[in-house]
Amino acid sequence: MLNSLPLESEITQTLFSLSPDRAPGPDGINARFIQSNWHTLKPMVLQQVHQFFSTKTMDKDIAKSNLILIPKKDYPQLVSDYRPISVCNVIYKIISKLLSRRLRPVIPTLVSFTQTAFTPDLSKAFDKLNWRFISTVLDSHGLPKDYIDWVMACVTSSRFSIALNGATGGFIQPTRGVRQGCSLSPYLFIIALDVLSRLLSFMVQKGELKGEIGAEKSRIWFSKNTPLDVQHFISTAFTATKASSSDVYLGTTIVANRHADFGPLLDKIDNKLQPWKRQFLSQAGKVVLIKSVIEPLLLYSMSTTALPATTIRAIEGKLRAFFWDKGGSSRVPLVAWKSITRPKDQGGLGLKDLTSFNRSLHMKALWSIVAKNSAIWISLVKAKYLSRATIWNSRRSRKCTPLWRALLGVRQVLQDNVRWQIGNGETCGALGEPWHDMWGHYQPSNAGQRRLTVSDLLNSEDGTWNTSKLIELFGFHAALYLAITFPSTPIKNQHPDRLIFTAAKNGQFTLNGAYRLIAGHTTKVQYHQPQLKPLLRRIWYAPHILPRARIFLWKVLNSALPLDHLFATRFGKQPHGCHFCATDKEDVTHALFKCDQARQVWLSSGLGIRTDVLSDDVKENLILLFGQFDDHQMSLLAAVMWNLWKQRCKSIFEGKRFSVQEVIRAAGALVRLLSHAALLYSPTTAVPVTQQEPSESDYCCYSDGSWLAQGFGGSAGAYVIMDKEGMLIQYGCFPLLSVSPIHSEILAFKAAVMAVISHNLISCTFFTDCAQLSSIMQGVTSIESVDWRCFYDLLDLKSAFQFQGFNCKHVRRDINGLADSLAKYARERGVNDVGFTFPIFKPHVTMTF
Repeated sequence: MLNSLPLESEITQTLFSLSPDRAPGPDGINARFIQSNWHTLKPMVLQQVHQFFSTKTMDKDIAKSNLILIPKKDYPQLVSDYRPISVCNVIYKIISKLLSRRLRPVIPTLVSFTQTAFTPDLSKAFDKLNWRFISTVLDSHGLPKDYIDWVMACVTSSRFSIALNGATGGFIQPTRGVRQGCSLSPYLFIIALDVLSRLLSFMVQKGELKGEIGAEKSRIWFSKNTPLDVQHFISTAFTATKASSSDVYLGTTIVANRHADFGPLLDKIDNKLQPWKRQFLSQAGKVVLIKSVIEPLLLYSMSTTALPATTIRAIEGKLRAFFWDKGGSSRVPLVAWKSITRPKDQGGLGLKDLTSFNRSLHMKALWSIVAKNSAIWISLVKAKYLSRATIWNSRRSRKCTPLWRALLGVRQVLQDNVRWQIGNGETCGALGEPWHDMWGHYQPSNAGQRRLTVSDLLNSEDGTWNTSKLIELFGFHAALYLAITFPSTPIKNQHPDRLIFTAAKNGQFTLNGAYRLIAGHTTKVQYHQPQLKPLLRRIWYAPHILPRARIFLWKVLNSALPLDHLFATRFGKQPHGCHFCATDKEDVTHALFKCDQARQVWLSSGLGIRTDVLSDDVKENLILLFGQFDDHQMSLLAAVMWNLWKQRCKSIFEGKRFSVQEVIRAAGALVRLLSHAALLYSPTTAVPVTQQEPSESDYCCYSDGSWLAQGFGGSAGAYVIMDKEGMLIQYGCFPLLSVSPIHSEILAFKAAVMAVISHNLISCTFFTDCAQLSSIMQGVTSIESVDWRCFYDLLDLKSAFQFQGFNCKHVRRDINGLADSLAKYARERGVNDVGFTFPIFKPHVTMTF
């Protein structure tokens, strides 16, 4: 509800959705500070937010913001060359984001489909908005008065101080405009600008306004079969010049199907990979630059075109040279680029394979078409290519564009990983769209009739299947399969149909999920060295390891250190043996563990490593060593290995004496430095779940689900309802039809809620040992984060739960022991029972209210 007072769960969820390390406002506090100290600061934050929504007045100190001037271009000279960004206080950010999150779902119903974006500098748009006009437009759309008052309190309370060279002056009280940097401002501007769009459209329809061709911006593209005299005549008539293949429209070359057409893109990449960056960035820094700069730079071009293979090879060649170069000099790549582009948990560095990345962006565009989005470009595509076909049976033709051919090139991959989750059945087509496992294995017998939805296959009276229609369309066997697979009860409900991306556990399509699917990096594809996964996870995610040391460990794992044995075996060079001892074979294991200097280092390290028992296989050694140490010891192990290698290189190439004490001293200092830095910067890794606290409710209910992944037994659930004195009201245990452990927890919790409602127990607190379910019921975690097959059950559960005003808390499993034992008992013996006295097998557990 737009005008409902925010619940504690909504405020908490909004706070933890803020980026923790954004610049603080005038009060000097960022979101991370409040998130990290939420248990202490929660009462104060809730009181200030509730006070605003109750009084519709913004506190002057909360409304203050600093105005930061961001240059729009290189070498700014005028004030107009800067973009003003408001840096707001966290309390204001919580309020404005809460309001914007409520407004966002209704924006499509307020503005026309053509108003999807705006130009940031449209006549200083944000600064020119009249406050009274904003209020009038919101009111004309029928938004609740309370919501309008809250929005206008945020807008009109603005007070800002301009920050120059790190210092701020006095505060300025504006009389118009909205703040850039406030999460509410873009939505308000889109709504306001939509009024201008509608007025222009209205005047055009009445004939009072006509568009004119901008000759200086217009180009005409002619077919190669058009005679020159005809080209000249048309160009003169329209006062427009002839377009060439190098012309750019909306950032994309008009005819971009040749390698030469992407010269400007290659030039941009060269500018980002400047020689000075090669000299001063470590390989860890280069990985960050490629991920954060180069890959985003390719997003737009790859979304709108299919890059030629020659262009992709040229880009990958530049990235490969950039990664391996050192000090401006070219180095031989020691690991194949294909291996580097694997995910980190599969032995790579997580860089993108550009061919797969290009195709995943095409899949994203195809998903938008399948999901029936209402964007203008989708309407254009459907009118041109899908007027007489669906996306699944559309055929290629000689007239289709290269981009459309590229979209059809990923159609089969998407088709294998998409389906509709049926709600009310009113959106999904019954004949031409995937909504069950048998889709694609048979053809409807009467495909030429009008478009049918799944709801058309149901009897309108009771929501059961219309058997005769199923048999008529699909045949007897397919109709029988549908009737068994989809019982009538869950089919006919009030929820809309959902398009599901089955490659993702939560069913949500993401670009990263599409990329992993196309590149073959999904869990469905087994990694050829699964025993390395625990080691790789520790290398990349264990604390207190320097990023460049992680890259070093990765190179060790891939035997990619420039050693004598590598050059002899890979490049056929004459081996010279170890520089420090008489050993002929200088490989990674010898350099880091078996060499005389290495043995002395490990003997002095204090880690108790016996190098004489290590094998010659470096992977086996790393699995052994990293598997037996805790995080602190692993940090020291990595630091010793890295400093041992640096000291070895200094001795060989700079003539410095190898010092065991220097290696140990440097490694110890590095570990202490990283540990100290971790104390100063401890990231908020998760939203704190409400701990077990005394309940103020008159009743409590414990629930639990039991699920068996393999073998006979299935799943079951149980609940226990008690009063404040600990007297049993009712217990229940029952078998369940669930698809996952969380689904069992949800169904058991749902049964518990229904039981409490049937007893008319208004004041009740629910306890569960499932942290994820507790977080969802408290409103901290979105319901879209769970297995997509549980979505409708969870949606029904949360609606009933919130309507009754119940509370939910997370407890340890031993506290939830009775419900846990009942659920296991029901699963193992297939029991379906409801009772009002404790069962005889009641375990010794502590049921705390």
